This record gives sequence, C-alpha cells and structure tokens, in this order.
Amino acid sequence: MGPLPAQIGQYEIVERIGRGGMGDVLLGIDPALGRKVAIKVLAESRREDPHSLMRFRREAQTLAALSHPNIATIYALDEDKDSGNLFVVLEFVDGRTLR
Repeated sequence: MGPLPAQIGQYEIVERIGRGGMGDVLLGIDPALGRKVAIKVLAESRREDPHSLMRFRREAQTLAALSHPNIATIYALDEDKDSGNLFVVLEFVDGRTLR
C-alpha cells in the first residue's frame, strides 16, 4: 500500500500500525460507533491472486468462529467500493507489540 487513504469503506484512517506478508494493518475510526478499530488490508500485489484471496477470506471466517478474551474480535470482512481493497475490521487492542 502506498500513501494512506483518508478512508476505507466507512472507516476513517488514522495511521499504519503494522505491515506483514499479506498486507497492512491500519488504525481506523468507526464513525457510526465512535470507536477505534484495526483494519487489515490485503496487499495490492495479492488482490489478483486467487490463493491469497481465499486465504484472506478463510482467515476472517476462522476469526469469526473464535471467541476468547485473548483474541481480537472480528467485526467485518468487506471490500472498499472505491479502491477494490479487501479488508477485515477487527477490535483494536492498544498496547505494546510482542516484539
């Protein structure tokens, strides 16, 4: 992902908080509920790869099936209508990284 968009879906983007092999994790604000969220965006280089798309969706479905106090809650799996970005919206857990 290049420069940060101002918005993805309905979520206002604040900053990039992580980066991994599948894409970026962004800090966003849900304007409807007034809460911070973590938004995992599939990398542009993986959007055309059917295996990556399937893996990203499967990860979201697996998270949706889990409920545990030590696992961030998934709120949504969606696609941004303007950019075509596939993204997952998760509970934002403030704190230090495991590193």
